Formats: sequence, structure tokens, C-alpha cells
Amino acid sequence: MLSTSEPIDRFHAVYLIILLNGFGILITWNMWITIAPAYYMEFKLIEVSRNGTKYTPSYASNFLNYLIVASNLPNFMLNLINLFFTFKGSLEKRIGLSLMVVILICLITFAFTIIDTSNTVMIFFIITMISVVIQNAACGVYQNSLYGLVAIFPPQYTNAILIGSNLCGIVVSIIDIITLVATNNIKAAAFFYFFASLMAILACFGSLFALERLIRIQCFNVWFTFVVILTLFPTVMAGVKYYSETGKYNFFIPEKLFTPVTTYLFCNFFLFSGSFLANFVQWPQPKWLVVPVVVQAVFIPLMLSCNFRPEQRTWGIWIHDTWIYIAIVITMSTCCGYFSSLAMMYAPKQVEASKSTIAGMITALFLIFGVVCGTLFTFAVLWFIDCLGPLQPSEF
Repeated sequence: MLSTSEPIDRFHAVYLIILLNGFGILITWNMWITIAPAYYMEFKLIEVSRNGTKYTPSYASNFLNYLIVASNLPNFMLNLINLFFTFKGSLEKRIGLSLMVVILICLITFAFTIIDTSNTVMIFFIITMISVVIQNAACGVYQNSLYGLVAIFPPQYTNAILIGSNLCGIVVSIIDIITLVATNNIKAAAFFYFFASLMAILACFGSLFALERLIRIQCFNVWFTFVVILTLFPTVMAGVKYYSETGKYNFFIPEKLFTPVTTYLFCNFFLFSGSFLANFVQWPQPKWLVVPVVVQAVFIPLMLSCNFRPEQRTWGIWIHDTWIYIAIVITMSTCCGYFSSLAMMYAPKQVEASKSTIAGMITALFLIFGVVCGTLFTFAVLWFIDCLGPLQPSEF
């Protein structure tokens, strides 16, 4: 006899995931309009005349109007197209792909907070408008597909989307206020503001993993591990210098070989060692692998606390001992090699044998995606170290 009872939503996990994605639907819209007056209209889009006088061009004065049109028109059109035309692929895939587009535009927007566009203001405005159009078109697909996906759920789950969307405006407004109050530097405020928005979108993207097969968790594990390693290797690691109170180099590795050995040789060797170890030891089990993978994020602040860019950094140095730095390099490289290999090995085993090839291909895609994200995040890390600290370069 078939059971007619509804599935149990343990700990309201599904409800909260849907609410989070309702939040994600409007995060980009709120992200643009909330910071527009202070960041775009009064800072980024201000031009300087030939005699050195600052002035506000017409497209800056009317930025909000352009923004509203560029946001809502493509959103509406994509909702319309998504409704009346049939496309291949499940609703889950549409949501995932649209979120990836949103994340990409968020990364571009985030990157522009540390790029000087004062000499190319008009070009920056055009790029911004194109970004808004693409991002909100993707959000149109995201929104329509999410409502379609949740239509088979009880009514309160549909309402969770609206609750999340309404909550979004409140949260983004609070983030905007906090970033503006916390610093008088609008560039720093925009940096943290868009970073918080990016994290929210990534949380929405990550929440999809909880609704899909375990392979999605392994994709996240691969992606996150490579974000960590590419954030630090080679740019950050190559910038770490030997520290000596006397200023004299007296380490056992010759000075001209310090970076080649500690950065390139050590990192690659222990990445290899970690990957090789995964052939003999598989721990933890697939469902728990995400825990040590996320913990690897601690390597980023640890590495940045070492003697990295000592002449340029505006933050203090908290780890002076070169041996501790080498221990961090060895531990990070071994862990990243080991856990990335485990995730790549686990993923094909989480699906039917007939789908294992596709699972491997998808995981490889997330590997490349992690490399790209880690490389882009390096720019933010460098700017954070060089520009946002309380000290002047070489003040410590």
C-alpha cells in the first residue's frame, strides 16, 4: 500500500534553502540600486575636465533611471521567453546555470572596485550597463525556474520565495549602511559591500548542492580547494620573504633559491604527495569531506599573516618565523592535494555507473572554475593587504 503522507522536511532545511534562493533572486537588483548613489553617481562616474574640475556627466545623474531599465526589461523578457518557449534541460539545471552567470557578473563588479576607471569613465559605465543587463536576464531565468520548481511543494514553500525576496532588501540595506559607517573610504566600502553580496550569491549556489545528489558536494569540494590553493599559489607565496631581525639573510636555503624552493618546489611536491596519499587512504567519507575542505580556508589568513609583501603591506606581520611559514606551505599543499583528489575520486562513485563519465566531466569543470575564481580572488587579496590596513607601507 502506498503512503499518502507528505515527506518530512527535517529541520525545515528545504524551506530555508528555498527562502535563501528567494533572497538570491533580488540580491543583484538590491545590490545595484542600494549603493548606486554613493558609489556610482558620486564616485565612479565622476569625470574630470581638462582644467581639472570634477563634474557629473548626464549618464551619472540619470544612473538610477538607466539602472532600472537595464535591470527590469531583460528580467521581464527572459521570464516571458522562459514561460512560452520550451528549452532542453531541467529546472534545476536552469537555476544552476543562471546562478553561475550571476556569480560571474558579481565577480566582474567586485573586481572593478579595485580597478581605477577614472580615465575611462564612459567605458566603465557601458560595461556596467551590459553587466546589469546580463545579470538581470539570468535572474529572470533563475526566478521563473525557481517558482516552477517549487510549484509542486506545499504553498508555504512558494511563499518562502517571497519572504526571502523581501528580506533581501532589508539585509542589503543594512550591509550598505554598515560598510559606509565603518569606513570613510567609498572604495573600501564598495569592496566589502560587493564582497558580501558575492558571498550571498555563492551561498545560494551552494544551497543547490543540498538539494541534489552527493556529486554536487564533491563538485563544491573540488571548487573550494582550488580556490584556496590558487588564491595563494603562486602570487601570495612568491611574495613571502625571509624575515630576519638584523636584516641579513642567513637561512639554509640560498637567498636566490628561497622562492623557487619554498614556493614552487615545496608546493608542487606536497600537492603531489597529498594526491598520491589519496590512493591509499580515503578519509573522511564522502558526506563528511566538505568539513575539512572548508576548514582549508584558514590557510588564507595564515599565509597573509606571514612576511608577505613587507614593503607594500598596510597590515602588521604576525608570523615572522620562516619555519612556521614553511610548515604552513607543506600543510596547505598536502591538504589541498589530498582533499581535491578525494573529491575527484568520490564524485563518479556517487552516481549510477552509466553516469559516472558525466560526473567526472562535471567535477573537472568545477576544478577549472575553482582555478578561475581563486585567480580572480587574488586581486582582491592583494588590494586588501596593500590598501585597507591601518598602517603605512614599511611602517612596521
